[in-house]
Amino acid sequence: TQIGNSFLANCTSLVNIEVATNNQNYMSDYGVLYTIDGKLLIQYPCARPDKHYSILNSADSIGYNAFSSCLNLKSIYIPSGIKTIEQNTFFGANLERVVIDEGLERIERYAFSSCVYLKSIYLPSTLNYIAELAFYVDTQLGQITFAGSTPPFIGSNAFYGTGYNYEEAELFVPANAVGNYQSLDWNTSIFYPHVNPI
Repeated sequence: TQIGNSFLANCTSLVNIEVATNNQNYMSDYGVLYTIDGKLLIQYPCARPDKHYSILNSADSIGYNAFSSCLNLKSIYIPSGIKTIEQNTFFGANLERVVIDEGLERIERYAFSSCVYLKSIYLPSTLNYIAELAFYVDTQLGQITFAGSTPPFIGSNAFYGTGYNYEEAELFVPANAVGNYQSLDWNTSIFYPHVNPI
């Protein structure tokens, strides 16, 4: 038996997902649903009261809408095994801070869109692709750190409306890459990055 993506997404009263100890397909990490091998995070309960969550180091993928509309989660750590953050993964979540370990390569469309409380994010040097609308209208995202000297591909309107109240966003990049980011075509409007050396 398989569980599809998003089957519990936007269940805003869901606090905990329990899995029987003898289940051969799925497991629960303190209420967070994974496949039995811990490789796929399927669903984070929208109303789980914890303020921080670290995705299991065994994980190599996150399901669509897995964290969408999470109410209480303020910060998250994404480990090195995650190569892609899929479409809508954190759409509308109340996150304030995101830290992503080295290893991530792609952020797909709407992945962090409408995270209106998100204030800072760390993007690893391995990141090479940010899809269109990935951070669409994250209106308080005022601090973005790019660890890579080579800027990733930036899709259309990936950062549209990003920056504290539509004002300047502070970008922090390697000192030897300031010029690379200053000259980058961000392919969007209503985004005013100010580039600083790390």
